[in-house]
Amino acid sequence: MPFLAIEFNADHMLVVATTSSSREFEIANAVEIPVDADATAEEIGGKLKVAVEQHNWSRHEAIVVLSRAQSELREMTVPPAPDDELPDMVKFKARSDFASLNENWLLDYVPLSHDVNVPRKVLASAISPKVADRARSVVELAGLKLKQLVLRPYATLDLLRTRFKSSDCRLIIDPNCNSIDLTIVEGKKLVATRTVRVPDSFNDNERANQLISEVRRTLASSKRSMGGKKIVEVILCDDPTTNKHLSGDLTKRLELPVSFIDPFKESNLSGVSRVSNVDRPYLFTSVLGSMSQMAAGDRPEIDFVNPRRPAVKEVNRDRYYLYGGLAALAALMMVFFAWWTLSSQSSRIENLKQQASDARKLNQGNGIVPPVDETLAVVGKIDKWKKADVNWLDELDELSKRYLTADETIVASFEARVGKDRPKITIKGKVDSGVSEKALVSSLTKPEDVQGQPFQRYSVTEGTSGNTTDDEDYSMTFNHTMTLEDDDQFIWQMNKRANEFLDAKASE
Repeated sequence: MPFLAIEFNADHMLVVATTSSSREFEIANAVEIPVDADATAEEIGGKLKVAVEQHNWSRHEAIVVLSRAQSELREMTVPPAPDDELPDMVKFKARSDFASLNENWLLDYVPLSHDVNVPRKVLASAISPKVADRARSVVELAGLKLKQLVLRPYATLDLLRTRFKSSDCRLIIDPNCNSIDLTIVEGKKLVATRTVRVPDSFNDNERANQLISEVRRTLASSKRSMGGKKIVEVILCDDPTTNKHLSGDLTKRLELPVSFIDPFKESNLSGVSRVSNVDRPYLFTSVLGSMSQMAAGDRPEIDFVNPRRPAVKEVNRDRYYLYGGLAALAALMMVFFAWWTLSSQSSRIENLKQQASDARKLNQGNGIVPPVDETLAVVGKIDKWKKADVNWLDELDELSKRYLTADETIVASFEARVGKDRPKITIKGKVDSGVSEKALVSSLTKPEDVQGQPFQRYSVTEGTSGNTTDDEDYSMTFNHTMTLEDDDQFIWQMNKRANEFLDAKASE
């Protein structure tokens, strides 16, 4: 897959491209595109699109290099933890250590210590959503896809790693327009980095004086991070012909040897010699470094697009296969049980249908057993006789038990009769109040216990009632009709005797 490494600066844009036809990772182009200092993302994206179309880079994926000034860096200490737990711990700790960090910021880190039994030190870096959106917008406007979003000091270190054979501490000075990155490395590990601004109006002498002062501050602030080690070399990623004065001052005033590098000569990428004739080759240190990292197939130390995440634990799929097999077996057994249940129910339904058919034939009667209709007609006559056979003295006794006292009500008339096969009693009288009338109705309709079952002996139909003025003690009249409900005691007794007869036959 071909790639573009891009670095956006205040007045120019640096682009390094690999070939799109060769199977090997080979540098094909290195261009510097001028841009206005106040250009918008749309304008920068438009210029990049022109270069993409001109050089046929449309199939490339983009690696964007961000300057140190566009990010926040913090050295943090978290509790002892294995590497797969560090991402969550760093994210939690960063919320209190970073001034403006929220859920929308992009965060990544580099472990500085690797002993999981002691507190872990990490160098965390975060960028605001505005910075990330601007980089992504420029890339997408040019028709490219953002692959990585890396930090400039680490990209510069990626280019120089091969020259660092020992674990000594070195200072890398990497100019970037009106700012300069000062990075301290211990062997191949970045220890500290900071960015200082140098006004464009400074001459070489003023620029050298400020830079030497900033180097002093950097060394003083990084003593703890270097663990007592001293800087053995200063590496200047700049043009040696224009920095002789600075090199001499660093050597004399700070007693530090200075080495200049040409990023194109330093790089071991294939094809880089064909594109080394650019006007300012020293500016391409970081973009060539990001390409070196991509060519080696290594993960960038800081990548905001693909930050470090907790390791994905390997899943023992054999266990899931076993669980799946058991679930399938259980489902098969449930299907078999459902089939067996439905089959049994179907057989029972057929048996019940046959029994119902036999019962219908029996109900139609034969030479020995009369039809059910004939039997019901006879039983109906008995039932009718039973309903009309009322012992009014018993009902009068029951009524007297349910009736209220004479202080509350008196009876003016009592009429008992059988009408439409239903025995009825009509009583008329007087009560002392509406409360007593309701109490009388409640007492008359109160159910009684018959063979262990509640049985309502009377249902009351309330007739006309009203006030009377001829009797001060009983101020209201009433006219109630009580209907005797079906008394099932007779049927229950017959059923009881029939069951006793069957039990006796069964025991013989």
